[in-house]
Amino acid sequence: MFESRLLGTLVPYGTVMELTGILTQAGPSALITLERLDPAEDIVVSCGERRFRLVITQDMVVELCQTSQCSHSMMNWAITRCSDHLGDCTPELLDAMAGEWGYATHDEAQGDISRYGSDLESALLIRAAVAQGAYAQVSRTLLHACFEDPDVIDEVCWSETDATAMRESIERDRLRLEGVARRTVAALRAAGT
Repeated sequence: MFESRLLGTLVPYGTVMELTGILTQAGPSALITLERLDPAEDIVVSCGERRFRLVITQDMVVELCQTSQCSHSMMNWAITRCSDHLGDCTPELLDAMAGEWGYATHDEAQGDISRYGSDLESALLIRAAVAQGAYAQVSRTLLHACFEDPDVIDEVCWSETDATAMRESIERDRLRLEGVARRTVAALRAAGT
């Protein structure tokens, strides 16, 4: 166990090493701020906009939603808010997260277009974008990042069959996202917002 003067408690070495590794990009001038301390369970610290829960009982660091005082984990490395706070993001931040998530999805699919799109994360991004009036931009970014820019499909696909399959997949996911948006608008109207 590592005895932290900053935190005033013992922290597992693995937790300290994991946090150190995560924050290496912040550099030696990184300022860590203590948000919450429960010596029996966990510690919450922040560095810049990033927030972390250090688990005292095991070697573990969990990156938290970037909304102050939120105790939920962020959705993933590309979507830096929890589902409860995604709707509070600016349209620009939603668009940036949609691009990051889309490119990651594209890379993970490794050319298998049946694995692009159609996930919970994209639906949550679209719901948040509708609430912020940014559906058109966020959905366009998401589709271009997950699949391909429609203007270059013929250049990146090896055959007309592949190009047609890509266009059909884009259209199928566009319709899915449009359905998510319509249901979100209906729910917002029903709630009177």
